[in-house]
Amino acid sequence: MAIFMPMNEYGFCVNISDPRIREKYESFKKRKGLPQHFPISDQERIEFEAEIREKFLEMYPERAEIMFRALNIEKDP
Repeated sequence: MAIFMPMNEYGFCVNISDPRIREKYESFKKRKGLPQHFPISDQERIEFEAEIREKFLEMYPERAEIMFRALNIEKDP
């Protein structure tokens, strides 16, 4: 699975179905005190996606630039 997906009608780009991302998603909800059995709000999702993009950019700067450009994802939401 891919951690990023092409832009969609909702504007989200992080694939929370990917097991590597799902773990971070559940951790994000726990850290924020959000219920584990409900989806997060759109604003919380935007915040989560910004965290993931930032971490990916820190870990793989060259790869991130190419990937974000190809997927039409802004580095800063």
